[in-house]
Amino acid sequence: MATEPFAWASDERLLLRVAPDAPLALRGAVTLRCLRGAAACHGHVLRHNQTVLAHATSPALVLRYERAGDETVEDAPAWLCDHVVVEVTAATNQQLAVTEAPNVANIVRFEGVAVAPVTHAAIWRPLAEPQPWREAALRFASITSVMALGAQNAGKSTLCRYLANASTQKVALLDLDCGQPLSGPPGFVSLRLLDGPFLAETAADSNFERRIYLGATTPSDAPDAYVAAAALLKAHWAAHLRDTKLVVNACGWVTGLGAEITAGLISTITPDACCICGDDAFSRRPPLCNVIPSRIDCGSIICENRGAPAAARRVLRLAAYFSQKLNVDTGPRDANGALADATGRVADAICRARGTRLALSSTVLVMVGSARDDAPRCGEEAVEVLRGALVAVASSIDDVPLLIRATAATPGVALGGAWSDALHCRGLALVRDVGRGFVDVYAPFEVCEGDLLLRGVLAPPVELLYRGPDHVRFDFLSSESVGADHAMRGRGGIMRKAAKRGRDDDDDGRASPGHYGPAS
Repeated sequence: MATEPFAWASDERLLLRVAPDAPLALRGAVTLRCLRGAAACHGHVLRHNQTVLAHATSPALVLRYERAGDETVEDAPAWLCDHVVVEVTAATNQQLAVTEAPNVANIVRFEGVAVAPVTHAAIWRPLAEPQPWREAALRFASITSVMALGAQNAGKSTLCRYLANASTQKVALLDLDCGQPLSGPPGFVSLRLLDGPFLAETAADSNFERRIYLGATTPSDAPDAYVAAAALLKAHWAAHLRDTKLVVNACGWVTGLGAEITAGLISTITPDACCICGDDAFSRRPPLCNVIPSRIDCGSIICENRGAPAAARRVLRLAAYFSQKLNVDTGPRDANGALADATGRVADAICRARGTRLALSSTVLVMVGSARDDAPRCGEEAVEVLRGALVAVASSIDDVPLLIRATAATPGVALGGAWSDALHCRGLALVRDVGRGFVDVYAPFEVCEGDLLLRGVLAPPVELLYRGPDHVRFDFLSSESVGADHAMRGRGGIMRKAAKRGRDDDDDGRASPGHYGPAS
């Protein structure tokens, strides 16, 4: 059966006809404005003349018929206006990464945006919204707080966005997934007041009420610190945002020690109900069955193609995060959730970008999480630990409990703890070089003299450092080491080898290849 026409384009805009039982899938960064009736997009109801930004995302967003209207749509053909009409214009702000939409049946393309009927766009992985989610949204309307539980890829993050968008009240998001956060780079847990529809994950830093750097992508690194950080964020919500609803996005580790940690979270945060995503067997066994206050079964998202694994998605997120203010040709490329950058365009842009040089004499390195156990024992070791690191940046405070004092040639060192959890972290920075008396960092925000640099076990992926076969700036990254392991955990070994080689070269009177920085 032929598909009814659903799109009409002029030189300036694309108009979509959204009919009942005929949802549309969208790929690309777009601005949506409803011209007739009302449409639903990931739980948010887009009413007449309302506008929303739907930034580039994979999976694809789904636009659904909500209700008819009688508004007049000017300069549009009559056949288009018998149902809901939504105007689509391309948005210039790519907040995650550029996504290429493969050709499917009945596809319509417009200035980088692709639209097709959901029934034909399975390869785009359109966002699923099972019927139990609608029931969960109705339940959420009558309670104050809810926590999403489930294993990895069960749909917790997507459900959290859906519940927030469907709520008619203001919503605060307590994001406890430090490996795949809903916004910003990995390594943090955060509390954020949502100021509008939340349609997709974003690499950009948003307006966080409070954010705590764990320096790891899993709570197994420091379980007690993880639960304590969650308690601090919940206390902040209770003290300052009590007039808002609370949605909690838990991590996807729900077996073994993960079940114990999750049970600790539930006991600490005390949500009114827990949304169980995916296979619910984990929730019916101790210790979780003993602490879940009230359960909302939300079912599973059935998807044949779940995209790239978690480690690859983190690489893409970090590449997009550090590229926000850079001139990278068309931006980072998204290949099914992974970074497609064989020639090292992102690393090259990071290397050439203007960074910030901080005096080592005013720099303090704060070791957090399990990185505390490997804290430098002297200033020279601190230099090696700092070089090539991913660090969270926090404003300076008085009376930092120093383990090692800074000198003109080495940074100070402190061990993180309850005092560092109270710091206001502004985001992640990449240490590109440590030289004589200075440290060179790059970040998509302003880094100031005297800022504290927090380091955990989270390390930069090779893709942020490898500039392709035509560049030799990072010559310690051999083709063998790059090809062997793209996971972030392999980065620590590479940097240790680089540091050792650098010391050997210095002994021979040569420049250390571990010392790298912006191209001149």
